[in-house]
Amino acid sequence: MGKKGEKQFRWSKPMEYLMLEILADEVKQVNKSTNQFKVISFNRVSNAINEQLGMDCSPKHVENHHKTLRSTWNTVQTLLNKSVLGWDDNLKMITASPRVYATHIQAHPSHDKFINKKIDMFEEMSLVCGNDRILK
Repeated sequence: MGKKGEKQFRWSKPMEYLMLEILADEVKQVNKSTNQFKVISFNRVSNAINEQLGMDCSPKHVENHHKTLRSTWNTVQTLLNKSVLGWDDNLKMITASPRVYATHIQAHPSHDKFINKKIDMFEEMSLVCGNDRILK
């Protein structure tokens, strides 16, 4: 939690997309170790968000949102490893039959936003949140 009276920083989709684009580029430039970005990468994102979107975003906001995205990515990976769920590579979507979907969502309501819905910027999330890196 922030300091008393401090507003919580809210991430919009355009901010998140810009963050993912920049961090994916940082991975391609080998500015990420196995699973950790360099401080300069978070600075690049906060500067771009501030300049392009007129926000007051700090590198710490970026670092914290990266943790949130990694948690989301871990959920996606868990779902991709379930044999009853499928994957549509063209749509970038985890798929399930109506029966499987209903059963799964009853047990895991928070997974509703991941099944039978397009996962925006899947490749970028894979680069940014996965533990792999691009090798030259």
